Amino acid sequence: MARKTKAAPSGAELATVDGGDALAELADFFDDVDVTGLEDFGGEDIVLAAKIFNMGGLDEDGRAYPRDTFFDTITTKTQDELRAVLLVDKKSHRWDEYNNAEERTDVLCQSDDRVSGIMHDGTERACASCPDYQWRRGDDGKPVRRCGPVHTVVGIELENETPFLIRFKKTGLKAWRAYTMAHHKGKYKSRKTGKRGDVPLFAYECNLSLRMHSGGKYALPILEKGATLSRDAFEDAHEAAKAYLDIINKVVAVADAQDARHAAPDKDPALGSDDFADDDFAGG
Repeated sequence: MARKTKAAPSGAELATVDGGDALAELADFFDDVDVTGLEDFGGEDIVLAAKIFNMGGLDEDGRAYPRDTFFDTITTKTQDELRAVLLVDKKSHRWDEYNNAEERTDVLCQSDDRVSGIMHDGTERACASCPDYQWRRGDDGKPVRRCGPVHTVVGIELENETPFLIRFKKTGLKAWRAYTMAHHKGKYKSRKTGKRGDVPLFAYECNLSLRMHSGGKYALPILEKGATLSRDAFEDAHEAAKAYLDIINKVVAVADAQDARHAAPDKDPALGSDDFADDDFAGG
C-alpha cells in the first residue's frame, strides 16, 4: 500500500511567531530534525565577499578606486577599516596575470598543497622545480617571480557578522607574517605539557586598515590585535573555523571565480609586476 503523505499547509494556515526571539523558540528542536532542506548545499555553493585592496579600474561614476580602501566584491562598496575575527588561513601557491583584453584575472597555475601545481591547460608540475616559482631579475633589475605564496584568510566581519575572505600576497605577505608571529605562532605555553603552541587566530579581534607605500603606488595592510574574545565567543569562532577548514578549498575556488575580474592590482598600466614583487625575497 502506498504511503500517505500529509498535504502541506497553505501559507495562510502556517502559524508564525514575530519578534527577535522567534528563532529561539525553535532552537531546542534543531538537533533532532532529520531534514533541513540543505542536504545538498556544500562548500561550492558558499560565496564569500573578497575584501580587495589596491583595487584597480574605475567605479560606476568613472572614478578610480582609492588603493588604500577595502573593496567588497559582493556589495561593490569600499571601506577604510575592517573589524573582524579571523578564522582560517589557507596557504597556496598561485600565478595569475591580468588579461587586459578580457578585463579579468587569469589564473595560469595554482597549487593548493604547494607540492604540485595545475596549469590552466591541465598540465601538472612540481612546485620545487617549477621555473615560474624561482626568483629572477626583471627588466629593471628588481627580483621578481611569476608564482608565489598566497595566504587566503576567512574571517567574520563584526559590524554585520558577515563572513569574508582576504588575501595576503606579494607586498602584503610581510604584514601578515609579522602579525601572526607577534600574536599567534608559539605564543601559548601549555599548562598540561609545558610545550609551546599556537594561540588560535580567533582568540582575538583583529583590526585591519591600509596605508600607502612610501613610493605612493600601492597600499600595504596594517593588522592590529584587538580585544580578547569571551569564552562563549571563542567557542563559537572555533566551531566556525572547523566548518570552514573542512570546505576551505571549495570556498576559495568559488571566490576566485566570483572576483576574478576585480583582483588585479596591476590593472593600472602605470603599475607593473615589479611594483608588486613578493615581499619575502631573501636574495640580493
